[in-house]
Amino acid sequence: MTTPAVAPAAAPATSRAGSGIARESLWLFGGYALNAALGFVFWIVAARLLTPAELGHDAALVSIITAASAVASSGVGTALVVMLAGTDRSQVLRRSYLVTAGLAGALGIVAGLLAHRFIVPDAPFGVVVVAIAALCVGWSIFTIQGQALAGLDRAPLTVAVTAPVTAAKLGVVVVVGAFALSVPHVVLVASFGPAILATIVVGVWLLPRAVNGRAPIELPPHPIGYGSYVTRDTLAIGTVLGVNLSLAFLVTALAGPEQGAVFSIAFPLGTALDLVAVSVATALARRAATDASGHGAGFGVWVRLVGVVALGALAASAAAPVVFALLGPAYDARAGIATIVLLVVACVLRSGYTIWTALLRARRLVGRVAGWNAVTAAVVVAVSFWLVPTWGSVGAAVGVLAASFVSCAAGAVGLHLERTGSEAA
Repeated sequence: MTTPAVAPAAAPATSRAGSGIARESLWLFGGYALNAALGFVFWIVAARLLTPAELGHDAALVSIITAASAVASSGVGTALVVMLAGTDRSQVLRRSYLVTAGLAGALGIVAGLLAHRFIVPDAPFGVVVVAIAALCVGWSIFTIQGQALAGLDRAPLTVAVTAPVTAAKLGVVVVVGAFALSVPHVVLVASFGPAILATIVVGVWLLPRAVNGRAPIELPPHPIGYGSYVTRDTLAIGTVLGVNLSLAFLVTALAGPEQGAVFSIAFPLGTALDLVAVSVATALARRAATDASGHGAGFGVWVRLVGVVALGALAASAAAPVVFALLGPAYDARAGIATIVLLVVACVLRSGYTIWTALLRARRLVGRVAGWNAVTAAVVVAVSFWLVPTWGSVGAAVGVLAASFVSCAAGAVGLHLERTGSEAA
C-alpha cells in the first residue's frame, strides 16, 4: 500500500532535480564554452605571433604551472562545491584559501625546479623558481574561487569573472602582435596576469557578498569531514588533472618544443568537449549533495550527454584541418589533426565516468575515485613515455585515449549500479 503513495512523490523530486541540474549546467557550460572559445583563439594568435620553438617553450611553462595548480586546487575546489552550502561556510572558505595557498606554493617550487632543469636552464635559477611558485598560488586561488561561486549557487557569476579574464588574456597577445612589442614570455604573461588581478577583486568584493547573501543549508552529518575529503579528492582529481595538464611539458621535454607547440594548440580544441561533461557533473554533484534524487538521475543524464558530446566530437574533428591550415607550414599539421581526433574520441568515452565520479563525490566516496583515477593516470604516463619520443604529440594523445577506454568501462558500470540502487547500498 505504500508504493502508490511513494511513487507520485518521487517523480516530482526527480523532475525538480533534473531541472536544477540543467539550469546550473547551462550557466556553467556557457562560461566554460566562452572561455574555451576565447582561449582557443588566444593560442591561434600566439601561434601566428611566435615561432613554434618559442611557443613550445612558453606552452611548456604554462603546462607545468597549470598542472601544479590543478593538483593544489582540485580537492579543495570540489569540497567547496559540495560543502559550501552548509552553515560553516565562512570557516570552510577561509580554510580552503590557506590549504590551497600552502599546497600550491610547495608544488610550485617543484614545478619551478622542473622548468629550470628542462625548459629554461639558462634563466636565473631563483627567479624561475620564485616566479613559477607565485603563479601557481595565484592560479590555484583563482580556480577555487570559481568553484566556491558554484557551491553557493552563483553559477552565473563564474561567467562574469572568467570571461573578462580570458578576453584580457587574448587582448594582451593581440596588442603585442599589433604593435610588434618586445615582451618576454608573452604567453606566460597573458595567461596568468589577468587572472592574478581577478583573484583580488573576487576575494575582496565578490565572494564575501556571495557568502553573506545566501541562506545556509543544514547539510546532513557525514563521517568524512573537510580534511579527509580534501586529502582524498586531491589525490583523486589532482592525479588525473596534474598528468593531463602536464602533457605539453612532457611532449616538449621528450620530443622538442615544436611538437610541444603542436600539442598545446591541439589540446584545447581536443578536450573542449570535456567542459560539457564537467559543467553537467558539477551541477549534478551540487544537487546530489543536498537532494538524494540527483543520484538516480545520473544514468539518464549520461545518456543525453553522450549524444551531445559525440556531435561535438564530429564538429571538432572537421575543424581540425582548418585550424592547422590557418597556422601555416611551420606547424606539423598531420600530427596536430591526428592529436585532435584522438582527444575528442577520448572525451566521448570518458563522459560517463565524469558523471559517475560526480555522484561519488556528492556522497564523499572520493577514495574510490582516487583509485580509478590513479589507474587512468598511470596508463597515460606509461603510454606517453613509450610513444612520445617517437610519435611526439600523437603519442601523448594515444596515452589519453588508452586511459579513456578504462574510465569508460568503469563509468558505465558505476552509473548502472547508481540507477539500480546498488551503488548507494
